[in-house]
Amino acid sequence: MPAPTPPFPIAFVTTELRPGGAERNLVALARGLNRAQFTPRVYSLAPPPAKEQSELVELLDEAGIEVKCIGVKRPRQFFTAVRQLRRTLKERPPALIQSFLFHANVVGAVAARGMNIPVVAGLRVAQREQVRSLVERRLVGSIKRFVCVSESVANVAAKHGGLPREKLIVIPNGIDPKRFANIAPADLTQLGVRAGQKVVLFIGRLDRQKGVDVLIDAARSFLPERGDVTLLIVGDGDAHAALQQQVEALSLTQQVVSAPWQPNPLAMIAAAEVMAIPSRWEGMSNVLMEAISLGRPVVATDVEGVRDLLSPEGHEWIVPVEDSDALAAKISALLDAPETVNEIVEANR
Repeated sequence: MPAPTPPFPIAFVTTELRPGGAERNLVALARGLNRAQFTPRVYSLAPPPAKEQSELVELLDEAGIEVKCIGVKRPRQFFTAVRQLRRTLKERPPALIQSFLFHANVVGAVAARGMNIPVVAGLRVAQREQVRSLVERRLVGSIKRFVCVSESVANVAAKHGGLPREKLIVIPNGIDPKRFANIAPADLTQLGVRAGQKVVLFIGRLDRQKGVDVLIDAARSFLPERGDVTLLIVGDGDAHAALQQQVEALSLTQQVVSAPWQPNPLAMIAAAEVMAIPSRWEGMSNVLMEAISLGRPVVATDVEGVRDLLSPEGHEWIVPVEDSDALAAKISALLDAPETVNEIVEANR
């Protein structure tokens, strides 16, 4: 039997294709492959995203990359996802599977069993959840390598997850500088921000990982004394209702504006006075890289990947996880001393 020749078919498997950090990196990788060497195809376990969130699918279509959505809506449909992905892979066997995110890692590895297809799984965050770590350990025999987005993620995967060091490879996240050319600041009044306000901005999923509740708690220290400052929270997620209740309980409804996911995150970052990243854990924050590239100052918690990205000057603006007082103090310092911003952002960039 002759050895296979290029272009080699590569199957990228992801949990979903709504815009997010991991999904953007998948699309950048698929679009950037040398087509003389590789033929990428993208498989999403979830249904196609809604039209207003279909940006990444459109980018793949423009590049001539085939996208197939398995259509699974709930985690309990695991076996359905495995069967359908396996059937699809058998129809057009790839030379390699590269998966992104936990559910895609598991489904991809199980679906490929017995098919002699090497699987490379992506570890995007520092996973300390015992059940997920146990599942990943049980899949070690089915996965050739785990690609970690930072040294911190690799350390957590080895120490807390019990994954063998020899299977862990670190490939940091990256961004395309061309995306940041000529980004005009967004008009944030369209989201409910009063004209003339300085904006402290959070963009991301609304769940416990992202620490938005800690940021809102910090806001009660830096907002009331500053009538010209608004905290803008942009994103969707299961924690939305609880966060709204927290804002109301702290009597911050006049200065905290919440908006759903928006299609122009870079323009919003460009319009912000300060970018806040209060995460409880991460891998390597894409929104942090975007803020740096757009020349915005950042206050971030001391989670995985942050110290890798910020300069020594930027390290001054890193705060302990879940420390709302420290978060408030650093945000206040940036709001009170705008003359220091240029030095910080240039060092970070």
